[in-house]
Amino acid sequence: MKRFDPMFWFGVSFLTLLVLVAVFGPMGSAGHNAIVADPYLGPSAQHWMGTDELGRDIFKRIAYGARLSLMIGLSVQALSLLIGITAGMIGSFGPKWLRVMVLRFTDGMFAFPDILLAILIIGVWKTGVEPVIVALAVTSWPGITRLVVTQVASLRDREYVVASNAMGASTPYVVIRHILPQMWGVLLAVAMVDLAGTILAESTLSFLGIGVQAPDPSWGSMIEKGRFEMTSNPMLLLWPCLVLSTTIFALNFVGDGIRAALDPRRKS
Repeated sequence: MKRFDPMFWFGVSFLTLLVLVAVFGPMGSAGHNAIVADPYLGPSAQHWMGTDELGRDIFKRIAYGARLSLMIGLSVQALSLLIGITAGMIGSFGPKWLRVMVLRFTDGMFAFPDILLAILIIGVWKTGVEPVIVALAVTSWPGITRLVVTQVASLRDREYVVASNAMGASTPYVVIRHILPQMWGVLLAVAMVDLAGTILAESTLSFLGIGVQAPDPSWGSMIEKGRFEMTSNPMLLLWPCLVLSTTIFALNFVGDGIRAALDPRRKS
Protein backbone atom coordinates (compact mmCIF):
# COMPACT_ATOMS: atom_id res chain seq x y z
CA MET A 1 0.00 0.00 0.00
CA LYS A 2 1.32 3.44 -0.87
CA ARG A 3 2.08 5.59 2.12
CA PHE A 4 0.67 8.77 0.56
CA ASP A 5 -1.96 9.13 -2.14
CA PRO A 6 -1.62 11.33 -5.27
CA MET A 7 -3.68 14.15 -3.78
CA PHE A 8 -1.13 14.48 -0.98
CA TRP A 9 1.66 14.91 -3.51
CA PHE A 10 -0.43 17.39 -5.48
CA GLY A 11 -0.85 19.41 -2.28
CA VAL A 12 2.87 19.26 -1.50
CA SER A 13 3.79 20.29 -5.05
CA PHE A 14 1.36 23.20 -5.12
CA LEU A 15 2.40 24.46 -1.68
CA THR A 16 6.07 24.27 -2.67
CA LEU A 17 5.31 26.33 -5.77
CA LEU A 18 3.26 28.78 -3.69
CA VAL A 19 6.14 29.30 -1.24
CA LEU A 20 8.55 29.95 -4.12
CA VAL A 21 6.11 32.44 -5.66
CA ALA A 22 5.60 34.14 -2.29
CA VAL A 23 9.35 34.49 -1.77
CA PHE A 24 10.49 35.43 -5.27
CA GLY A 25 7.34 36.62 -7.06
CA PRO A 26 7.12 40.15 -5.61
CA MET A 27 10.79 40.84 -6.40
CA GLY A 28 11.85 43.15 -9.21
CA SER A 29 12.28 46.81 -9.96
CA ALA A 30 8.51 47.36 -9.99
CA GLY A 31 6.78 46.53 -6.73
CA HIS A 32 3.33 45.06 -6.21
CA ASN A 33 1.79 48.54 -6.04
CA ALA A 34 3.61 50.01 -9.04
CA ILE A 35 1.56 51.03 -12.08
CA VAL A 36 3.38 49.16 -14.84
CA ALA A 37 0.99 49.20 -17.80
CA ASP A 38 -2.46 50.18 -19.00
CA PRO A 39 -5.46 49.05 -16.92
CA TYR A 40 -7.33 45.82 -17.62
CA LEU A 41 -4.71 44.16 -19.81
CA GLY A 42 -5.11 40.43 -20.34
CA PRO A 43 -2.46 37.81 -19.56
CA SER A 44 0.76 38.22 -21.55
CA ALA A 45 4.45 37.34 -21.42
CA GLN A 46 5.13 40.55 -19.48
CA HIS A 47 2.14 40.29 -17.15
CA TRP A 48 1.21 36.64 -16.61
CA MET A 49 -2.16 37.39 -15.05
CA GLY A 50 -2.78 40.74 -16.68
CA THR A 51 -3.22 44.09 -14.93
CA ASP A 52 -5.90 45.47 -12.63
CA GLU A 53 -8.03 48.60 -12.76
CA LEU A 54 -5.00 50.81 -12.03
CA GLY A 55 -2.53 49.04 -14.29
CA ARG A 56 -0.80 47.08 -11.51
CA ASP A 57 0.58 43.61 -12.21
CA ILE A 58 -1.93 41.06 -10.84
CA PHE A 59 0.65 38.27 -10.56
CA LYS A 60 2.89 40.35 -8.30
CA ARG A 61 -0.08 41.30 -6.15
CA ILE A 62 -1.17 37.65 -5.92
CA ALA A 63 2.41 36.72 -4.97
CA TYR A 64 2.59 39.41 -2.29
CA GLY A 65 -0.82 38.31 -1.03
CA ALA A 66 0.54 34.75 -0.77
CA ARG A 67 3.45 36.04 1.29
CA LEU A 68 1.07 37.83 3.66
CA SER A 69 -1.32 34.89 3.92
CA LEU A 70 1.46 32.39 4.67
CA MET A 71 3.13 34.74 7.15
CA ILE A 72 -0.13 35.37 8.99
CA GLY A 73 -1.18 31.72 8.83
CA LEU A 74 2.14 30.35 10.10
CA SER A 75 2.33 32.97 12.86
CA VAL A 76 -1.19 32.09 14.00
CA GLN A 77 -0.40 28.37 14.01
CA ALA A 78 2.82 28.90 15.97
CA LEU A 79 0.97 30.91 18.62
CA SER A 80 -1.94 28.44 18.66
CA LEU A 81 0.39 25.47 19.15
CA LEU A 82 2.33 27.25 21.90
CA ILE A 83 -0.79 28.28 23.81
CA GLY A 84 -2.76 25.12 23.03
CA ILE A 85 -0.03 22.67 24.01
CA THR A 86 0.75 24.58 27.20
CA ALA A 87 -2.92 24.77 28.20
CA GLY A 88 -3.43 21.13 27.25
CA MET A 89 -0.54 19.97 29.43
CA ILE A 90 -1.80 22.09 32.34
CA GLY A 91 -5.27 20.63 31.79
CA SER A 92 -3.78 17.13 31.92
CA PHE A 93 -1.10 17.33 34.63
CA GLY A 94 -1.85 20.43 36.71
CA PRO A 95 -3.56 20.57 40.11
CA LYS A 96 -7.20 19.52 39.97
CA TRP A 97 -8.58 23.04 40.44
CA LEU A 98 -6.33 24.36 37.67
CA ARG A 99 -7.22 21.49 35.34
CA VAL A 100 -10.92 22.18 35.84
CA MET A 101 -10.43 25.91 35.27
CA VAL A 102 -8.45 25.41 32.05
CA LEU A 103 -10.84 22.84 30.61
CA ARG A 104 -13.95 24.88 31.48
CA PHE A 105 -12.45 28.00 29.93
CA THR A 106 -11.50 26.02 26.82
CA ASP A 107 -15.03 24.65 26.51
CA GLY A 108 -16.41 28.16 26.94
CA MET A 109 -14.31 29.40 24.01
CA PHE A 110 -16.14 26.99 21.72
CA ALA A 111 -19.40 28.80 22.47
CA PHE A 112 -18.27 31.81 20.41
CA PRO A 113 -18.21 31.63 16.58
CA ASP A 114 -14.56 32.03 15.58
CA ILE A 115 -14.99 34.72 12.94
CA LEU A 116 -17.32 36.82 15.13
CA LEU A 117 -14.88 36.65 18.04
CA ALA A 118 -12.04 37.69 15.70
CA ILE A 119 -14.12 40.63 14.42
CA LEU A 120 -14.83 41.67 18.03
CA ILE A 121 -11.15 41.57 18.98
CA ILE A 122 -10.10 43.58 15.92
CA GLY A 123 -12.94 46.04 16.50
CA VAL A 124 -11.80 46.67 20.07
CA TRP A 125 -8.15 46.94 19.02
CA LYS A 126 -7.44 48.15 15.48
CA THR A 127 -7.09 46.86 11.92
CA GLY A 128 -3.80 45.61 10.52
CA VAL A 129 -1.66 42.49 10.26
CA GLU A 130 -0.72 42.19 13.95
CA PRO A 131 -4.31 42.42 15.28
CA VAL A 132 -5.39 39.81 12.71
CA ILE A 133 -2.67 37.42 13.92
CA VAL A 134 -3.64 37.90 17.58
CA ALA A 135 -7.38 37.62 16.89
CA LEU A 136 -7.05 34.42 14.87
CA ALA A 137 -4.64 32.87 17.38
CA VAL A 138 -7.12 33.56 20.20
CA THR A 139 -9.83 31.71 18.27
CA SER A 140 -7.56 28.79 17.22
CA TRP A 141 -5.85 27.51 20.36
CA PRO A 142 -8.86 25.86 22.09
CA GLY A 143 -8.99 23.15 19.42
CA ILE A 144 -5.31 22.36 19.99
CA THR A 145 -5.87 22.21 23.74
CA ARG A 146 -8.73 19.75 23.42
CA LEU A 147 -6.63 17.59 21.07
CA VAL A 148 -3.66 17.60 23.46
CA VAL A 149 -5.85 16.61 26.43
CA THR A 150 -7.32 13.74 24.40
CA GLN A 151 -3.89 12.56 23.24
CA VAL A 152 -2.41 12.72 26.73
CA ALA A 153 -5.31 10.66 28.09
CA SER A 154 -4.50 7.91 25.58
CA LEU A 155 -0.72 8.05 26.11
CA ARG A 156 -0.29 8.41 29.86
CA ASP A 157 -1.20 4.75 30.53
CA ARG A 158 1.33 3.37 28.04
CA GLU A 159 3.92 1.04 29.58
CA TYR A 160 6.90 3.29 28.92
CA VAL A 161 5.14 6.28 30.51
CA VAL A 162 4.07 4.26 33.57
CA ALA A 163 7.60 2.85 33.89
CA SER A 164 9.13 6.31 33.67
CA ASN A 165 6.79 7.58 36.38
CA ALA A 166 7.59 4.55 38.55
CA MET A 167 11.31 5.34 38.28
CA GLY A 168 10.66 8.81 39.70
CA ALA A 169 10.87 10.85 36.50
CA SER A 170 9.48 14.36 36.77
CA THR A 171 6.35 15.38 34.88
CA PRO A 172 8.25 17.78 32.55
CA TYR A 173 10.68 14.97 31.69
CA VAL A 174 7.85 12.55 30.92
CA VAL A 175 6.08 15.13 28.78
CA ILE A 176 9.18 16.12 26.78
CA ARG A 177 10.73 12.66 26.52
CA HIS A 178 7.71 10.39 26.03
CA ILE A 179 4.46 12.24 25.34
CA LEU A 180 5.26 15.14 23.01
CA PRO A 181 7.26 13.01 20.52
CA GLN A 182 4.21 10.76 20.11
CA MET A 183 1.95 13.74 19.41
CA TRP A 184 3.91 15.72 16.81
CA GLY A 185 2.53 13.81 13.83
CA VAL A 186 -1.09 14.34 14.87
CA LEU A 187 -0.40 17.98 15.73
CA LEU A 188 1.23 18.54 12.33
CA ALA A 189 -1.76 17.04 10.51
CA VAL A 190 -4.19 19.21 12.47
CA ALA A 191 -1.99 22.30 12.03
CA MET A 192 -2.04 21.89 8.23
CA VAL A 193 -5.84 21.77 8.18
CA ASP A 194 -6.04 24.64 10.68
CA LEU A 195 -3.64 26.64 8.51
CA ALA A 196 -6.14 26.35 5.67
CA GLY A 197 -8.88 27.66 7.94
CA THR A 198 -6.65 30.49 9.14
CA ILE A 199 -5.85 31.64 5.60
CA LEU A 200 -9.55 31.51 4.74
CA ALA A 201 -10.41 33.49 7.90
CA GLU A 202 -7.76 36.12 7.11
CA SER A 203 -9.15 36.46 3.59
CA THR A 204 -12.65 36.82 5.04
CA LEU A 205 -11.54 39.59 7.40
CA SER A 206 -9.75 41.39 4.55
CA PHE A 207 -12.81 40.96 2.35
CA LEU A 208 -14.84 42.68 5.07
CA GLY A 209 -12.30 45.51 5.23
CA ILE A 210 -10.98 44.82 8.74
CA GLY A 211 -7.98 42.64 7.88
CA VAL A 212 -4.92 43.57 5.84
CA GLN A 213 -5.22 47.21 4.84
CA ALA A 214 -4.41 48.95 1.56
CA PRO A 215 -2.03 49.45 -0.13
CA ASP A 216 -0.90 45.93 0.83
CA PRO A 217 -2.83 43.38 -1.24
CA SER A 218 -4.61 40.46 0.41
CA TRP A 219 -6.42 37.76 -1.52
CA GLY A 220 -9.58 38.71 0.38
CA SER A 221 -9.35 42.40 -0.49
CA MET A 222 -8.57 41.52 -4.13
CA ILE A 223 -11.71 39.37 -4.24
CA GLU A 224 -13.74 42.18 -2.67
CA LYS A 225 -12.62 44.63 -5.35
CA GLY A 226 -12.84 42.08 -8.16
CA ARG A 227 -16.49 41.29 -7.47
CA PHE A 228 -17.44 44.72 -8.81
CA GLU A 229 -15.72 43.83 -12.11
CA MET A 230 -17.28 40.37 -12.35
CA THR A 231 -19.05 40.96 -15.65
CA SER A 232 -16.70 43.39 -17.38
CA ASN A 233 -13.31 42.02 -16.21
CA PRO A 234 -13.85 38.61 -14.57
CA MET A 235 -10.11 37.85 -14.39
CA LEU A 236 -9.77 40.33 -11.51
CA LEU A 237 -12.05 38.05 -9.48
CA LEU A 238 -10.99 34.72 -10.97
CA TRP A 239 -7.27 34.81 -10.14
CA PRO A 240 -7.46 35.46 -6.37
CA CYS A 241 -10.42 33.07 -6.01
CA LEU A 242 -8.56 30.34 -7.89
CA VAL A 243 -5.34 30.71 -5.90
CA LEU A 244 -7.17 30.92 -2.56
CA SER A 245 -9.36 27.88 -3.19
CA THR A 246 -6.46 25.79 -4.52
CA THR A 247 -4.36 26.69 -1.48
CA ILE A 248 -7.17 25.63 0.87
CA PHE A 249 -7.59 22.32 -0.96
CA ALA A 250 -3.83 21.69 -1.04
CA LEU A 251 -3.43 22.23 2.71
CA ASN A 252 -6.35 19.91 3.42
CA PHE A 253 -4.92 17.26 1.09
CA VAL A 254 -1.57 17.39 2.90
CA GLY A 255 -3.20 17.32 6.33
CA ASP A 256 -5.43 14.39 5.37
CA GLY A 257 -2.44 12.57 3.89
CA ILE A 258 -0.43 12.93 7.09
CA ARG A 259 -3.40 11.83 9.18
CA ALA A 260 -3.97 8.78 6.98
CA ALA A 261 -0.29 7.83 7.11
CA LEU A 262 -0.40 7.92 10.92
CA ASP A 263 -3.56 5.79 11.09
CA PRO A 264 -2.51 2.23 12.06
CA ARG A 265 -5.59 0.85 10.31
CA ARG A 266 -4.21 2.11 6.98
CA LYS A 267 -0.85 0.39 7.35
CA SER A 268 -0.35 -2.90 5.61
